[in-house]
Amino acid sequence: MPHPEGLDQIEWKIKNIYDSCMSETVETEENRPLKKEITKLGGWRVLREFSLQTWDMKKTLRELHSKYNIQPFFRIDVVPDATQPQLSIIQISPGSLGLPDKTYYYRRAEDKIIQAYKRFLMDVVMTLGATSDDASTFSDDLFGFEKRLAERFPTRLPDRPGRYRPTIAKLEEIAPSVPFFDILSSLFPAARLTKKSEVVVVASDHLVNVSRIIASTDRSVLNDYMMWRLATGYLPYLSKKYRNTVTEFHKHLYGFREPMPRWEVCIETLQKFMGFGLEALIENSHRENDRKCKVVYDMFDQIKASIKSAIETSNNLPSHIQEHFLDKINSVGIQIGLSIPMRHPTYYNSFYSSLSTIKDDYFKNVLFGVNFLIDEQQKRLNAPFDNDRWIDIVSDGSLNVAYVPEVNMVIIPLALLSMPYFHIHFPWSVLYGGIGSEIGVAVLSSITGRGLFHSGDGTLLTSDHPVCNITHECFLHHPQATPYLEATKYTFQALENVLEKLPHSHQPALEYLEDEAIFFIAYAQV
Repeated sequence: MPHPEGLDQIEWKIKNIYDSCMSETVETEENRPLKKEITKLGGWRVLREFSLQTWDMKKTLRELHSKYNIQPFFRIDVVPDATQPQLSIIQISPGSLGLPDKTYYYRRAEDKIIQAYKRFLMDVVMTLGATSDDASTFSDDLFGFEKRLAERFPTRLPDRPGRYRPTIAKLEEIAPSVPFFDILSSLFPAARLTKKSEVVVVASDHLVNVSRIIASTDRSVLNDYMMWRLATGYLPYLSKKYRNTVTEFHKHLYGFREPMPRWEVCIETLQKFMGFGLEALIENSHRENDRKCKVVYDMFDQIKASIKSAIETSNNLPSHIQEHFLDKINSVGIQIGLSIPMRHPTYYNSFYSSLSTIKDDYFKNVLFGVNFLIDEQQKRLNAPFDNDRWIDIVSDGSLNVAYVPEVNMVIIPLALLSMPYFHIHFPWSVLYGGIGSEIGVAVLSSITGRGLFHSGDGTLLTSDHPVCNITHECFLHHPQATPYLEATKYTFQALENVLEKLPHSHQPALEYLEDEAIFFIAYAQV
C-alpha cells in the first residue's frame, strides 16, 4: 500500500483501523466499551443494571437500528426500487435467529448444538458480570423466546420480488407493537419520510407475528433479548477472552478447530467497513486487467450465445415466454470489477470523507464504521447512483459471481481473476469449467428465480404479465440443483463451440485427458 500523504486519504484510515485492531489496548479494555453502550440503552436485566420502570423498549429498538445496526426482529435495507430501478426504496424483511435455521429450535434438549448454544448464552453473560444462577435462568428464558420467534419465522422466503408496498402508517396498523415510523425516521432523517411513504415488505405475515410476540412478552425478557443481540453483534470486537466464547460455540456449530489469527480478524473488519476502498487499491495494483477482462468477456459472450440458442430452438416454451427470455438474454450485460472512474483516488477519498478513524481505539472505530455504513444507506435512498446496485458484490470480499436483476447484469469481482483460480493462459477447458460455470449460473439467473420477473431494462413486470401467471410456477419452484445443472450444460456447450474452431491438442502432463474431462475436473473444484 502506498504511503499516505494526507490525513484525509483512505490509506490513513485503513492504517488507523488496522493498527487499532492489532493494538494491545483491545485486551486492556476488556468489556468496558460494550458495557458502556449497554448502559446508554438503559442497561441489561441479567447484569442487574436495569430498571423495568424506566426502560423504554421502543426507544431501545429504534437506537439499536439507527446507531448500532443491530436488527433483532427484522431487517431494514435500502434496495433498488423494482418498479423504477434507477431509484431506491426501503425494504423490510425477516431478520435472523440466534441459530442458523429455525429447524434447530425443534431439536431435542440433549442435542449437542442446543446444549452448546445454551452454554454459549450462559458463558457470554457470565463473562460480562452475571451470576451463574442468573446466567442459567437467562439461558433457558432466552432460548424459549427465540423458539417462539422461530415458530413464526418463515420457512422459506418468497422467490418473487416483493410487491407488497404499504405505507408506513399501514405498516404500523398491521404491526402496532413496532414503532416503524420512529425507527425509519431515525435511520434516514435526511429522507424526510412521512407516514404516507411507501416501503417494500417481504413476508408481511412475519411482521404481524413479531408484533404479537412483542405485545405478549414480558418487558424484562424483551430487554434480555435485545441486549443479547447487541452483545453478540459486538463481542468479536472485544478482547480475546470474549472472542473465545464465540469461537468455542462456533467449534460446535460449524466444526471450526482454530480461531482466525488476529491479523485476519482485522482484515475482515477492514473489509466490512472499507471494502470498496480496499477493492479500488487492489485493482489499481493489478497488472494485465484489460487482458483478463478480454478473456472473460469472450467467455461471457459464448455462454450467453449458448443459452440464447437453446431458447430459440426450444419447442416447449410458449411464444410470449420465449420472447421475454430472449429480451433478457439479449440485453444482459457484464461488469468486471470497479469502473475506471471509481478507481481514481479523488473518487474513493471523497467516498470515505465522512468516515472518522482513531489510531488506538478499535471499538470506537467499529462504531464509526457502523455509522458510516448507515449513512451510506441513507445516501443510496436519497440520491442513488447506478453503481450502488452492484458495488457491494464487487467489494464485499466474498468473491462470488452474481446476477443483479434490477440492472440485468452479471457482476464479477476483479479479484476473482487471480491465481490459482484464473489465468489468461489457462486452457479453455479449465477456464470454462472454473469461472465459466459461475458465469453460466449467473446468466441463467436472468430467466429463473427473481430474475424471471424483471424485464430486460431491470423493471419489475406487472402482475398481469404472462410470466407472472400461476401456470408458469414451474419456472420458480424447481429443485435447487436444476439451475446449476442447466448452467453447466450450457457452459459446456459454449466450450465445445470454442474448441471446434481450434486445433485439437492435449495439455502437458494431462495427455490421457480430453478437454471434456478437464472441464469437469475444473468444475468439481469450484
